[in-house]
Parts: sequence; structure tokens; C-alpha cells
Amino acid sequence: MYIAFFFIVFVLTWALAQGAKIKATETYYNFQQALDYAVSELTTGKEYDVRLEQSKVTRVFMLKFSEMLNAAPSGSRLTPRDSSYPGPIDVVSIRGIRKGESIPGGQAKQEGFYAEISVPVLRCNVPLIGEKYVTVPMDYFSVVQPIGI
Repeated sequence: MYIAFFFIVFVLTWALAQGAKIKATETYYNFQQALDYAVSELTTGKEYDVRLEQSKVTRVFMLKFSEMLNAAPSGSRLTPRDSSYPGPIDVVSIRGIRKGESIPGGQAKQEGFYAEISVPVLRCNVPLIGEKYVTVPMDYFSVVQPIGI
């Protein structure tokens, strides 16, 4: 009896974890594509300064990422229009990085843009505190112009 109960709980937990992993992977892929698009849209074939282009890249990124996720952008938040996410996705930061500046994992070998987001994967109602989210932080560095080998 107890073995069957624990087996069912294990299978349900495993299934929920796999679903969250698949959704997080899809979100990260869309996040990368939206940032790469925004960076290439605004910096290809012209003079640029990563610090000056930061607001433009942020604006284009928010529009493209919101289209991909079917979400409504509002400030630095993307609120899903359907129930695909348990809560809003927060865009923590998007900043221009110059060659040689520090980024997670080392130093930037080229100029680019570094973005961080926080994606909710589970909503919990905590007694006496209220609604809280379990979130997955994601970050990505998109180079302005890739170096050919």
C-alpha cells in the first residue's frame, strides 16, 4: 500500500519537474533568439556605441520577446496573456558590454549585450505571506558582430 503511494507521488513529481524543464528550455531558447534579433537589428552595418544603443535594444527585445511568449509588456515585466506561465516574467537588466568588461564566466572578448530575466515556474500561496513564485534566473550574452574563424 505505502509503496504504491510513494511510487505515485514520485511519478507525479517527476512529471511536474519534466514539464517545468521543457518550459524553461523553450523560454531560454526564445530569450536567446529575441536578444540576438534585437542586437542584430540595431547594430548591423552601422556605427554604434553599446552604451547608447542600450535603450533601443531593450525596446526591440521587449517587443520581440513578448510576441514570442504571447505576453503584454509593461515596464520591465512581461505578463502572459494565457496560463502558460504562473506569473509575470521579470526582465532584470539589459546592458551594453564593451570588450574586456567582466561578464559571468569571464571577460567579454567582443562587444555585446548582456541580459538577465527571472522566469516563474511555480506559484505558491504561503500562509500569512501571500502569493509567491518559484523562479528560474536566466542570463545570456549576445555579441554585436560575431568574429569569423
